[in-house]
Amino acid sequence: FVMGGVTMFWFIRKLHKKYWVAIIGGALFTFSTYHFAHATGHLQLVSLEWIPLFLLAFWTLLEKFRWRDAFFASGALFLVLLCDYYYLFWSVMLGGMWLLWKLYKKEVPFTKKNMLVFGLFVALALLLVGPLIFALWNLTKTDVLLGFHDPVVFSMDPLTIFIPGGSWYWWHLTEFYSSKLPYFSEMSIFFGFGLLSVLAVAGFKRVFKRAQFKMPPWLDFWWIVLIVFGLLALGPHLRIASHVLESVPLPYAFLEMVFPTLQISGMPVRWILIALIAAIVIVTYMLSRLDIRTKKAKYIVAAFVAVSIIDLYPRPIPLTTAQVGEYVHRLKQLPPGAVLDEAAESEPMQLRNQTVHEKPMPFGYVTRLPKSVDEKNAHIWAASQRGEYARLCNEFGIRYISQPTERPMPLLDDSLIIFRDSQAKLYDLQALSTSSGSLPCSKQ
Repeated sequence: FVMGGVTMFWFIRKLHKKYWVAIIGGALFTFSTYHFAHATGHLQLVSLEWIPLFLLAFWTLLEKFRWRDAFFASGALFLVLLCDYYYLFWSVMLGGMWLLWKLYKKEVPFTKKNMLVFGLFVALALLLVGPLIFALWNLTKTDVLLGFHDPVVFSMDPLTIFIPGGSWYWWHLTEFYSSKLPYFSEMSIFFGFGLLSVLAVAGFKRVFKRAQFKMPPWLDFWWIVLIVFGLLALGPHLRIASHVLESVPLPYAFLEMVFPTLQISGMPVRWILIALIAAIVIVTYMLSRLDIRTKKAKYIVAAFVAVSIIDLYPRPIPLTTAQVGEYVHRLKQLPPGAVLDEAAESEPMQLRNQTVHEKPMPFGYVTRLPKSVDEKNAHIWAASQRGEYARLCNEFGIRYISQPTERPMPLLDDSLIIFRDSQAKLYDLQALSTSSGSLPCSKQ
């Protein structure tokens, strides 16, 4: 959250050259409804801090064509990759659109040095980003990924830009509408009345008073970004509350045909983040035109900030205790071996426990599961249900099984219990493996 504001501050300051405007831009970005809505569990989406850094680096690269900027931009793109594939795809799209815009405006000098510098950026980007992207692409070709979302269900309802969602502090005031939408963490994308008001003024002046109110030509690029990504966020068909207008096809459906890997996501609503960045760039430009030394400008800025604080004031994030059962700490001290953690309350809790015991394990909550892994999980689950514990040990390398203390285990000898308390008991299957003459539970 801190770096999200800082990197957006850097980018806005580069564009508008005003410190106080950049402070507002950074705050609008990192305190956005989108950011806080995803803080309830989407840690990779919360990590949006490197997108503005890449924009800053790439814009500087196309402006100055310095060797260091090629390293800076490719490194920033690599940081984006390490957080989220959506953000990488969007960053590449934005970079490509900006390059085309500069070429269209004939603002890219075709000198030998410039071409070499840009070539270095491309080579470094492919070196840093290419291997992981190729691995993902190759996986989708050789092993089907399960767990896709329906893009129609997770399309943006355009009214949610104007109606505060479930992540707003006073969310109960708009629950009459937000309750009709699935997953408030995805559908809370309210821009804020302050941002929308200034954006509306900018749009009016751009369309009707262009001659009197001069805007820099590069600002038109951000209007294009706002419109393009806003339309793509609407998904394959227009959706209002629970009503889907299937007779109205939208650009996202065509984009899925061009990039089939988008079908892995099924979350067009998230595209609104880039539209939000564009809106912030436009609105902060409008603020930068104010003469802050005048009383009128100070009143306008104060009102904008006050309204924005109310707009974006977040609902408290629910807290979960970091404590784990004593058996989990005991697992950490035991010799190597995979764990079938059935004492955990849920699959997400299995993953949380693993951050403590650090042993391999089946199951756990994974949003995109390869089909081959899902099939192996099915075999493990079936073996555990049939009480084939020697097979779990010998074939799958599962040495330890945790169970709730009160759950009877008639097919497992109590002599295999190595730990027990009021919450859980822990079995070691090593004796089953060695007694049958097989190798110890080592295959993981």
